Amino acid sequence: MADSEVFYLLGADEGVKAILHDFYDRMFADEDLAPYFEGVDQEQLRDRHIRYFINHMLGRNAQEYREPILRKSHKGLGLTFEHYERAIMHMNAAMRKNKVSLDARVYVETYFRASKPHIIEK
Repeated sequence: MADSEVFYLLGADEGVKAILHDFYDRMFADEDLAPYFEGVDQEQLRDRHIRYFINHMLGRNAQEYREPILRKSHKGLGLTFEHYERAIMHMNAAMRKNKVSLDARVYVETYFRASKPHIIEK
C-alpha cells in the first residue's frame, strides 16, 4: 500500500485530524495513561506533535520528525510495553470510529509497533 493511499484512506487532512482528536480524547481519559499528560499542553500535543508523527509515517514532512525526537520527548517517563499497547488500542478504536479500512488500520498499527523501541523504557 502506498503512503499517499493510506493518507487518503485515513480521510486526508480532515480525517487525520478527527482520528487524532479522538485518539487523544481516549488517551487523556485513560486512567493509566492520563498521568503522563499532566502539565503537558494537551492542545499543542493534539494539534501539532502527533501530526508530525503521522506525516513522518506517511513520508510527508519527514524532515520535521525523527526518531531522536521520539526518544527525547518520551525519555524518563517510564512508559512500558503495556502502556504502549494501550495507546495502540486507542488509536485502533479512533480509526474504527472514523471508519478507516482494515488495511489502513494495519498499516498505522505496524508503524506504531515499529516506533515502540524509541518510546518504551521497560
